Amino acid sequence: RRTGTFSKGMGQRTGLAAALLGTPRLLVLDEPTDGVDPLGRALLREVIARAAADGVTVFLNSHLLAESERICDGVAIMAHGRVVLSGDLAILRRDDRYLVRFAASEEVERVALRHGFVATGGEPAVGVMDFYLPVSQADDLSRALHAALGDGLLVREVRPATHDLERVMADAVHRDTAERGQ
Repeated sequence: RRTGTFSKGMGQRTGLAAALLGTPRLLVLDEPTDGVDPLGRALLREVIARAAADGVTVFLNSHLLAESERICDGVAIMAHGRVVLSGDLAILRRDDRYLVRFAASEEVERVALRHGFVATGGEPAVGVMDFYLPVSQADDLSRALHAALGDGLLVREVRPATHDLERVMADAVHRDTAERGQ
């Protein structure tokens, strides 16, 4: 079939296949998953990850930031025609807080607040309440959790808090705009 008759998603798949012919060292992709169905996006991400694992440098341009987070390990954010932030995605997304989910109870909020946790909501119907602990050091986290556990709270989950790429981008663009006085 002529490729001009393909759907947008099939065109994206065909374009990636063509780009991979001849084992390139650099792969430049512009919105590679735009217009692709969910299963196709997963397949394209897998192909791109495999190419990167094989040593191909992948340069990806995309406005689909949630999708980019699933593919990229490094990012450069552009605004006003220049790079305003770049680096390792995991480092850029890092937040100096921990997310802690406690089992919901009548006392959970009062006890958690007493030990420095900040309520963020949760799903009491599901049996959990969410809190942030505004510390970056694991020993500070351990002390706060030990105290909360000693007061009878039950921990369901603990993980480092992160920002999504959309938030990282928005913060970088706003900072750049403020610095430029616009």
